Amino acid sequence: MAGLDARVAALELELETLKKAQQIKGQVIVPERFDGAREKLPTFLAQVDLYFLQISDLSFPTDTNKVAFILSLLTGPAGLWAVNVIRGNSPIKNNLVDFKAALTETFG
Repeated sequence: MAGLDARVAALELELETLKKAQQIKGQVIVPERFDGAREKLPTFLAQVDLYFLQISDLSFPTDTNKVAFILSLLTGPAGLWAVNVIRGNSPIKNNLVDFKAALTETFG
């Protein structure tokens, strides 16, 4: 549990750092957090896709990095779902397409 808390804290710090850097550069900002509201999912996924288009592959070189970033943006019911994905060692953590499909199946 302490390891998970440390990882979440590190991801949140990285998220805040990225938000500030993006706002300074005037580029696309980090997507808003997603709480699981069905009507917000298409916009959230579009913002995530746009963000990854703007950020070089050096920042998120693997699907696992991209999924971890998205997991850090999930709150409320979606955040609880994220905890289950992380703790359950789900294989969708390593595949962005499968992860988005599971997120859409659950909240879309």
